Amino acid sequence: MSEDASLRFLAMLNRLWDARPFERKRTTRESVVVEGRRLTVSLMVQSVVAAKLVAVGDGIARGTGNLARFLFAWPSSTMGARAYREGDDQHPALAAWDSRLDELLRLPLPVEDQETMVLQPPVLRLGPAAFDVWRQLHDDVERELRAQGEFRDLCDFGAKTAEQAARIACVLHVFEHGPAGEISADAMLSGAMLSLWHLSEARRALSLV
Repeated sequence: MSEDASLRFLAMLNRLWDARPFERKRTTRESVVVEGRRLTVSLMVQSVVAAKLVAVGDGIARGTGNLARFLFAWPSSTMGARAYREGDDQHPALAAWDSRLDELLRLPLPVEDQETMVLQPPVLRLGPAAFDVWRQLHDDVERELRAQGEFRDLCDFGAKTAEQAARIACVLHVFEHGPAGEISADAMLSGAMLSLWHLSEARRALSLV
């Protein structure tokens, strides 16, 4: 894509990530308005592709805050050590996992108008202890964004770490308890640990591309 096209596309992804409306105007067919939706993106790419994404438009993917919205992971290669292991699709843990996912997927969508299907998800709040965990994470990472801090070269990713932690904690809470109640300190602590791991993975990944 050209730099202008890349900028428009990345801006669209940012809007959808923030759950804001997006309008696609067309001249040859009906225009489309996307409203009340949520965007999930999962990408697995080779290192050469990741390098092109980081470099597109002289770095506009990072400059627009787009890459910082992703949870990076770059697992070490296991090639040469992948001996065959027989799977067990009847394992109790896998059965419990599948059963819980099935329960969640069968929950009715939180919409008021079945025609427009605009989503209106319930608001989950942090309990007092969970908020203390979140605030500590926020302040700890913020201090490391200073000129001599550990994450000084990852200001875009670091600035979103606390938000990512809250999002992850919310997912963990919903998986365990459903879309109701207050997020616990344990869920928030798990979200904090996972978001920090992804922050370190982003730093490592960006140093390799």
